[in-house]
Amino acid sequence: MSEPPLLYVEDLSVEFKTRDGVVRVLDSVSFDVRRGETVGIVGESGSGKSVTAFSILGILAPSARVTGGRALFDGVDLLAASEKERSRYRGREISVVFQNARTALNPIRPVGRQLADVVLRHGKVPRARASATASWSSWRGCRSLTPPGGITPTPSSSRAACASA
Repeated sequence: MSEPPLLYVEDLSVEFKTRDGVVRVLDSVSFDVRRGETVGIVGESGSGKSVTAFSILGILAPSARVTGGRALFDGVDLLAASEKERSRYRGREISVVFQNARTALNPIRPVGRQLADVVLRHGKVPRARASATASWSSWRGCRSLTPPGGITPTPSSSRAACASA
């Protein structure tokens, strides 16, 4: 017998309230992802790729609402889960890789601080160690670059591009 999917999305439907009325933007979207499998959701601009991901993670805009379906992640229905329960999974177990990761960074905040925010939210490290952990995370995998001692990369530097890739 095969293992159940890690992520199982069934009949996901979403609506947005607009000035002109309610617009259904997703209608019965279904797919699954097995452990170890990589799935890319592709489509034209405005086809619902981001809305699908945001719905599963519970980070839709206030004008949007899920009107049907379920999204089971490791057996937990994220659509029916409380915000507190969803936040245990978001970023640590399941996350979104944005279409342009560089735009996900705030250009006026150092990359190290932005990564430290994530480490504080999802890592089990004391606040005092978050910056050091984030700095190490930003350099891991950047074989061609050597992190300069004590310098926090900024989004305009080549080091930031490596950290956000």
